[in-house]
Amino acid sequence: MPLPLLPPLNALRAFKVASLTGSFSLAADEMCVSQGAVSRHIAKLEDYLGVRLFDRTNREVRLTEVGAQYAAELQVAFERIEQATLRLHSERQRDRLKIGVFPSLANTWVMAKLQEYQSLHPDLALDIVCQTMFSDVDTHALDVMSMNTTLAYEGTQYLPLLEVELSPVCTAEIAEQIGDDPAALTQFTTLHSLRRPDHWAKWLEAAGIDPASCRATRHFENSALAYQASVAGMGVAISLTRSDNLLPVYRDLVRPFPLTLPIEESYGFAWRPSALQSPPVADFVAWFREQKRLHDSTSLSSDTLADQSDVEAFAA
Repeated sequence: MPLPLLPPLNALRAFKVASLTGSFSLAADEMCVSQGAVSRHIAKLEDYLGVRLFDRTNREVRLTEVGAQYAAELQVAFERIEQATLRLHSERQRDRLKIGVFPSLANTWVMAKLQEYQSLHPDLALDIVCQTMFSDVDTHALDVMSMNTTLAYEGTQYLPLLEVELSPVCTAEIAEQIGDDPAALTQFTTLHSLRRPDHWAKWLEAAGIDPASCRATRHFENSALAYQASVAGMGVAISLTRSDNLLPVYRDLVRPFPLTLPIEESYGFAWRPSALQSPPVADFVAWFREQKRLHDSTSLSSDTLADQSDVEAFAA
């Protein structure tokens, strides 16, 4: 008796993501493909099944009744596949941990703690992937990954590690040239991250400066590169976090102004709850949660003192 044929797996995955997001364009972003590719996958699946899964209009797509039922059944199937894969993965690779890290986190105490964790577990194969964005697909390939409060995927657990707090940073030489008036920034090169194009504008507006008046700008793929350019004396970067959170290589950067701008965003680690079935993942998450608590308990007062001394030095 021949086995029943399965629908095209790529089409099933496109349908699953589109049914969860309610949008072909959002599904395309999550899968890192074009919207047209998602539309073609779903049309192919509809042809295969002989039913319409989505009602389409010029403005939106909506699951049909049969599409909603099919999506619910597929979700259960995908979860069972994920659980079976995780069990096999855990059994075969108990001594391996795969971590995805944003470059912005790699510049901070988080990277130092990753090294410390590796030292505590010398037999653990710790694989670290550094990239500026992780998709929902990566939650299956990685045990733990960088995420922030604006990007965390539904169904993942999240541990905030760094609260976002914007402030300009530069070398002491440039800070001396700028002086204590934020308006002087319009005469200097500001260094921007393409991933966070609004951060400089938010701080400048809080300082009462029209962002358009800062015409000398340079743009980088991410904040990490902007920090490095600032260390090299190329201009003034916008820091995402307190100075005590940065690795020592960036400690020579100073804040020329006392104004910091907290925003409702944080960076941290995320993981699927099912990943905690793996002992290395559960241990890593528990250890990092404790490191975050210890870091917070010792850093707030020292950061305040450091900022005050910087302000007094440049105001003198």
